[in-house]
This record gives sequence, C-alpha cells and structure tokens, in this order.
Amino acid sequence: MKYNGLSISVFPRPLAAVFTLGLIVILAGCALRSREMITYHAFDYPPPVKETQPPIPGTLMVYRFLPAPSVDIDSLVVSQSLGTEKAALLHRWEDNPADMITELVLRDLDNSGLFEKTVDQLSSARYRYALEGIIRNLQGTVTDGKGKALIAIEATVIDFEARVGLEKNLLKKLYKIEIPSQDTTSDSIIKALNLAVKEFSERLRDDIRAAVEPKAPEQEKRVPRKVPPPKPGHKKTAIIAVTDILT
Repeated sequence: MKYNGLSISVFPRPLAAVFTLGLIVILAGCALRSREMITYHAFDYPPPVKETQPPIPGTLMVYRFLPAPSVDIDSLVVSQSLGTEKAALLHRWEDNPADMITELVLRDLDNSGLFEKTVDQLSSARYRYALEGIIRNLQGTVTDGKGKALIAIEATVIDFEARVGLEKNLLKKLYKIEIPSQDTTSDSIIKALNLAVKEFSERLRDDIRAAVEPKAPEQEKRVPRKVPPPKPGHKKTAIIAVTDILT
C-alpha cells in the first residue's frame, strides 16, 4: 500500500488480530511468572499471655513507629559485609515494616494487660502515657557463611502528667537485637527477624513496667529486722536481776 509516495506494510486484519493476541499472552505470561517469583513477607508470632501483675493505672497511646531514612521499607536487605547492603528484590515486605512492628507491639501490650487500656494514635481516648518508636536498622547479614538478623529500634515512653520538675521521658532506649538464622537463605533470615521483633516487644514491656511503676521511698525499701521472741524465763530473770540490784 502506498500513501503519498510512501510504501506502508499493513497486516491483514485477521493476521493483525492474531499477532496482537499473541503479544498480550506473552506479556501476561511474563508478568505472571515475575509475580510468582516474588515472595511477600510479614511479621507474625503468637501474642503474649496476660500478665499476673496488676495493670498500670491509666491509658497508653502507641504512636505509629517511624522508619529511619536508611531503612528499606520495600525489600528485605541482606549485607554480605560492611557497606555492601543489597536489597533482595524477590523478597519484599507485604506492608511497611514499621507499621507491622507497630501493630504487633500494640497487640502485645494490649494482650498482656500491662496498662489498664492501650490504644493507637487514631483513638480519641484520653491518655496519660505515650509510646514512640523509630526503626533504626532492619536487615540480615551473612558473614563467613553464617546468617543472622539485626534490628535496632529506639523506643521512648512519655508521661504527660509527670509532676513539675520531673522528667517526662520515663524511658528512652535503643534496642539492638541479633538473632542467628538457620542458614543464609532469605526465608531463614526473615524468620530470624520475626524472632528479633518478638524479643524486642518482650524487652520493651519489661522496661516499661520498671520505668512507669512508682518507686518506693528508700525508707520503705528497707526491710525491718524482726526482733526474736524472748526465751522462756528470760524476762523473769531480768526482773530478778533488777530487784537484786535495788535491794
């Protein structure tokens, strides 16, 4: 076919339709294969049992944890050596890892009954205490053929009703946790990271109780020594002795 002196090749309509359909099938197949190759991961572990100690009076607000700029919120990062961090492109996070950690910590605090009430930042409830967190590190490492998971989370507990002159930040601590993985595969490192998050949640609850519960005055901490009961006849002997002196 010629148009304005130019030769233009045109597929017959049936052939063009077949060609287009084939191209769509090929692209769809490639997309499906790529999708199947990517594994999406989430943090999850059994919630803690309810504590036997009485709850801390008041409500705790758990703010959404924030990831540091250096933390990859899309893919698992595995480091072979210092400065060689690399994202595992086929192993991605199902959700923002900072959000997943926030939800687990909130769930654990609520299930444990550490406070009378635990709410998230979307709640309109009045609260006295607040928990903030920053994810400083979240990755796996492989050194000398051995893998492990590394997390670093900075947690702060604030008392908004602290008396004048007292520190409002009851707790400010950087938790660095390392958990060895069974091998160097991404799946194994993910499992180790999951255990690291669980351990962080446990340590955090212990530290919060220790920081928030009122400290007894020093004089109340001293355990008075018990006076031993007098021996039989001891009191009578003492009276006789005094009588003898007076006489």
